[in-house]
Amino acid sequence: MTVESDNLRVLTDHVRKLADQQLTAADQITGANRATSGVADRVSESHGLVCFLTSNALSAADEARQSAGSALHRVSTDLSDKLTTAASNHDNADYRAGHRISQAGRM
Repeated sequence: MTVESDNLRVLTDHVRKLADQQLTAADQITGANRATSGVADRVSESHGLVCFLTSNALSAADEARQSAGSALHRVSTDLSDKLTTAASNHDNADYRAGHRISQAGRM
């Protein structure tokens, strides 16, 4: 096979590996969100009213980070599902096409 023909092959094992990596990324995003949640509350509790403005800014940043993290988690999980489905569909299409070719060869 030539290098050009290698570019046309779909390696479903690789696609599934990419799907697994997306799930890992989704889990890491969830962990990062958990690790940073509640910072504003802790600053407010430990520093009181002196850091009111800082605490409010941290609260806004925390909400934005949580929202972004949730969106990233959703996108990574969705991409993983789509990659897994694509790999399965490709395997099924290859099997069916091979079966039809085999049937045609028997005629």
